[in-house]
Amino acid sequence: EREWMEIPVQIKTTSSIMGQEKKEDLYMLYRYEFDEPSTGATKQRWLREMVEVRVSPAVSLTATLMPSFWAKSEHIVSVEATNHIRGKLVLDKLSIASRDYRLEKIADQGTTLRGSTVAMVDYNERVSMHYRLIATPPPDADEDRPYNKCIISECPFQEGLSDRAKDSIRSEVTDFLCLESAATRFEKALQAHKYELARAAASNDEEPRHVSQIRRANTSMSGSGEDGRRSRSVIHPTSVARLCPVDTSKSKVDLICTWNAPNELNPEDVDVTGQNHVTGLSIRPLDGKTRKGCPITITCQHAATKTHNFAMSGPAHVPLEITVRNRLVEASVEFEFSVERPKTFEFIGAECFTWEMEGGEELTIPLTAVIPTPGMYNLQHVRLVVTRDNGQKVSYLFPLQWLVQVDNGEGR
Repeated sequence: EREWMEIPVQIKTTSSIMGQEKKEDLYMLYRYEFDEPSTGATKQRWLREMVEVRVSPAVSLTATLMPSFWAKSEHIVSVEATNHIRGKLVLDKLSIASRDYRLEKIADQGTTLRGSTVAMVDYNERVSMHYRLIATPPPDADEDRPYNKCIISECPFQEGLSDRAKDSIRSEVTDFLCLESAATRFEKALQAHKYELARAAASNDEEPRHVSQIRRANTSMSGSGEDGRRSRSVIHPTSVARLCPVDTSKSKVDLICTWNAPNELNPEDVDVTGQNHVTGLSIRPLDGKTRKGCPITITCQHAATKTHNFAMSGPAHVPLEITVRNRLVEASVEFEFSVERPKTFEFIGAECFTWEMEGGEELTIPLTAVIPTPGMYNLQHVRLVVTRDNGQKVSYLFPLQWLVQVDNGEGR
């Protein structure tokens, strides 16, 4: 009696959002084993099959990231998902895998559409969501965090479901991205190895190789060398830990959006499920060579309101703490800090100085605003002049408002 079984196959391909439906040829190779009735020996056979797959425009996903100017060591991720399926689309969750960051959805964004409790998007509609990317504290000195574990953050689009973040060795949502990342690293290592073989063939090995040539050859044979000898011997090439190498985990993350398109005829059946990836989203650059923006972020802690008796006590004093942080992971930054003198009030404190910060370092600057009359005041008058590696000085002003409302009353 014949038996059959279904084998689910995930296919990753690219599709033109504005283009037409296209076709992809999928080459499949099956291996199966069977027992020879006469001898009882197990034999192997191979079966080749070519399948034509039609690819239609489905979902487009874009993401932008910017530093948070009200909480240090945090970033804001804005995600836009557009439905290109001629039918309804249900967004499942947004996930990341990282050693140093976790994802958290910003509350009260009104994700319910037309009264539904799920993020359902119609044809050609777009949904925008915003998230906090929070840096996780490093493990304590006595805490042994496994080298092969990463933080898997999952933020459901559905209203009422809580975000999840846990240490894990693997996750189903990252399996496909791990395979793609391993294939990319293998192709790069293979190209580097072929290049070294071509160099050796051109020189005919007539003279001894230099030490640097031997090191390059060893690097190309063993991969990119990004995690060192320990990771190559312990971490599997298709693992989550390999997807988030130690040397780039602080500077980049990968976003994964999972979705499904319900069957119009039978809503209980899932017609199409899929993932969209945004890979290599830059968080903190390693150095300032490849990034033109300001390598420094500033935040401020101050009171939003103050009640003061101007007749009895004179001008009001509003203390504030400005935190300046170097976004670069590895490189130091030299800068000049200055506070432009406002016309309606004055500052007391270190209003101008030059400083140098190492990668990831931060500096807190206490100031006091002296306000003579009641009213609404913007305390943000900071200017930074950053010295680049080539000696060029670049001035930065920040489009921020640090507002404080000062009222006249019985306060002091």
